[in-house]
Amino acid sequence: MSKMEQRDAEARRAAQALWNKNQQRTAEVLKDKEKARQADALKTARLRELRLAKVAADEKVAADEKTVAKPSAPVRRKSRKAEAV
Repeated sequence: MSKMEQRDAEARRAAQALWNKNQQRTAEVLKDKEKARQADALKTARLRELRLAKVAADEKVAADEKTVAKPSAPVRRKSRKAEAV
């Protein structure tokens, strides 16, 4: 091999090493993004479950209060004026 071919081969190896390192970094970033997305999805699902449970509990309490606190209708008496007519 001539010196020129050696330099070309060395440059190619260096470029390939940089390319591989960049690809590895890209793969790690993608893994990190996927982990973050999954964590966010789990958090969102947990918060949704908590919100729905709270809404259901609030509705149950409101329904219980409505049935318990519902007063009976007052009895209306006829006035004496209406009886005289």
